[in-house]
Amino acid sequence: MKTVDYLGFAWTAAQCLGLAAVLGAGWHYGRPDGAAWISIAGGVIMTLSLLPAILGLRDLGTNLSPWPQPHATNELVTHGIYRRLRHPLYLSLILLAVGWAIWRQSWPSLLATAILLFILRRKAAHEERLLGRRHAYYSAYAQTTGCFWPRWRA
Repeated sequence: MKTVDYLGFAWTAAQCLGLAAVLGAGWHYGRPDGAAWISIAGGVIMTLSLLPAILGLRDLGTNLSPWPQPHATNELVTHGIYRRLRHPLYLSLILLAVGWAIWRQSWPSLLATAILLFILRRKAAHEERLLGRRHAYYSAYAQTTGCFWPRWRA
């Protein structure tokens, strides 16, 4: 019998609401007449957010799921971008949100980004607990690999 991960569902819903808050705050409280160089910097950050997303999606393959609970055939991915980073898709969302807030020059959007970061950190912690139960070597992997930012090791 499959168990339902209600907490994972709640964190995923919170993530969606947090991202909507970032985008909405930037849209409604942005300064389109602000300094051009600031908007350009935000655009560059949003463009850079594509890199961890593309690499993460490529490396996850069939293990991709919006839910923290690993599916029945889940394999722990530790190659590619996952050699250095446990949550590249979350990093991509964070960079997108920061870039959007800067591009729109919106302090409320930046505040919503901080809230989204908190939500993603809690969702990642929940996901890691579940992965730790499923994969005996997850703890060792987590100790040598960065969460949202790469941990460079020798």
